[in-house]
Amino acid sequence: MPRLGDYEAWVEVGGVRLEEYPMVESGTGEMVVRCWIASEEGKNFVVHLKDHKPGQRAIRGRISIDGRLAAGVIVRASSRSRTVPSSGFPITATQTKLYQFGKISLTEDEHLALQDENLIKQLGTIKMLCETGNAVPDNWISGFSPSEVKPVHEKSKKGASHWVVPGAEVQEHRIVYAFRPNGGRASTLVFHYAPKDLLQARGIMPRDTPVNEEEERAESEENHSNEPAVKVEDMEGENSEEARAAEARIRQLEEELAALRRDKDKGKRAADGLGTGRPTKRMKLEQIDTNRFFAAGEVIDLT
Repeated sequence: MPRLGDYEAWVEVGGVRLEEYPMVESGTGEMVVRCWIASEEGKNFVVHLKDHKPGQRAIRGRISIDGRLAAGVIVRASSRSRTVPSSGFPITATQTKLYQFGKISLTEDEHLALQDENLIKQLGTIKMLCETGNAVPDNWISGFSPSEVKPVHEKSKKGASHWVVPGAEVQEHRIVYAFRPNGGRASTLVFHYAPKDLLQARGIMPRDTPVNEEEERAESEENHSNEPAVKVEDMEGENSEEARAAEARIRQLEEELAALRRDKDKGKRAADGLGTGRPTKRMKLEQIDTNRFFAAGEVIDLT
């Protein structure tokens, strides 16, 4: 928020305050705060000044745009509303030409180009110089009719691509005051403006996040296609039908193995003479391929 002490300023387009980006305050001398705002060609804007300190003094805000004095606003000491707007260049006591962002005019002809280096450096700026003092009613003297600005040379534009031009002429009733500063320290609030894409390219303003449902859906499907397939039995675990069949087969194998062990013991006892004396019949042991029923490395506890 561009605010210095009791002074605050902002810019609105269509009744909506423009978002402000990084500010810097000067440490000594004249107090200055700076920020960036995004300009849009063809859009009218309004500059607002607010005094956060109640009464007892008048505040004047002198507005300069692109290095030229554009208008002045007064917050009276007796005013309940401590906020005043400036919507355009005051041509007469009742006529105003609206502030409007426009595309800067360029030329390659040095003779036609703007030669004032001070103005060139201040292209793309809106400044509010705030002072305290006394304000008394006065008569209209002259307006701030914007003079025609020469085009800027291609080599001198300093990265600027917008400037402020006079827009439509509207009727506004204004009260005129004469202001006398009381010698207090002035404060300056500066808005540097440029198109949104330029601010984003410079890293001043974050880039927009594209919201495209079709792209998001395609990306989501692609991500899912790269994921390993999940089998139903992996999800259902021991409750699956296949798992129950495997358990039944394991029990069957355990029973067969136990029977083989019993038969082996009988054969051993016969060989030791514990039988009837009749020649014992040698039992044939069948080898079981356990790899058909158990995974490699799997341990079955039969105890």
